[in-house]
Amino acid sequence: MANSKEWDKFVWLAVIAAIVGLCVFGGLTCAIVSAAETHTPAVHDRVDLIEVNHLYDCGGRHVLDQIIFWDWDRDRFTVRAWRLIKDGNCLPRRNRNGVYVSYWRDMYTMRKVVAPRKRETWTNYDPEVADREVLPMDCRWGLVRCAD
Repeated sequence: MANSKEWDKFVWLAVIAAIVGLCVFGGLTCAIVSAAETHTPAVHDRVDLIEVNHLYDCGGRHVLDQIIFWDWDRDRFTVRAWRLIKDGNCLPRRNRNGVYVSYWRDMYTMRKVVAPRKRETWTNYDPEVADREVLPMDCRWGLVRCAD
């Protein structure tokens, strides 16, 4: 009987040790994976102005929301790039240094665009399309290309 109780005690200690081991090492693995996901380096760009544009048709119906990235060129702003707003996570936010940061996942890469200024507009024309008459799309700098 004493051996049976000792065996039961041993089995319970082994089970507890296994559970603790899984919790510790499993938690460590989760922490490492989580840290790797949250600290993914971002492709970084700097522009002069980030515009959040809400486009409406001539009937006043909402068409799309977009972020337009502008650079100052001599005497006017020109479009560098634009992106559709799919969710609110990519909207530019002012950080503690007073600059605006737009941060989002672009396919397999995190992308970060920083600007000293931000504006929000509601228009019945597309400012990005209008800028194509001044600077065609193939002449734009665009954002830094992501490594595939």
